[in-house]
Amino acid sequence: MLDTTTAAVDSALRRARASLAEAGPVEDDLAEPDEATRRTLLDGYVDAFTQADADALVSLLRADIEMEMPPIPTWFTGQWAVAGFLAGRVLRRDLWRMVPTRANGQPALVVYRRSSNGRYEAYGIQLLTLIGARISRITAFNDPRLVPTFALAPATRPEPGPAAAMIATPEPGPLLRAGRTGDRRLARRWSAVSRS
Repeated sequence: MLDTTTAAVDSALRRARASLAEAGPVEDDLAEPDEATRRTLLDGYVDAFTQADADALVSLLRADIEMEMPPIPTWFTGQWAVAGFLAGRVLRRDLWRMVPTRANGQPALVVYRRSSNGRYEAYGIQLLTLIGARISRITAFNDPRLVPTFALAPATRPEPGPAAAMIATPEPGPLLRAGRTGDRRLARRWSAVSRS
């Protein structure tokens, strides 16, 4: 059918299997980072984002990172595409404050944006997916109505220092502890909020 011999097909399959074995995932890429690595990565992301440091942000992202902002149908794939979008459209020094938390079993950030009156007002939630010591996915829910779900204030006063000092870290509520159930709750909450 292909005008090849059995030996040629066998040889091609052996070469293909060897190539796949070499290109396969590295064990470090399959494991979730330990707590210290996760904390360092999250702190670095918050610093890079709030200080509008695109180079520092790039160093935290995997080459194959994906970014999405549901329900907006646009997404970005690749380190430079994501960093380029953020640097060109989002990152501005002292415009953002972020409060680390967890959602759906993943690291997350409650995002506040500085308003014209100088207060930082709720902007939304960012969920980060980590693989190894890098960020592999950013899912940004840019809706301030999601912030109360995390038991945080809808606005803060403009004080110097990190956002964590400005806003108390939330106690783990049902959504923060829920794991996979929290996925459904956040999806339902998002769906209800986006329709209203």
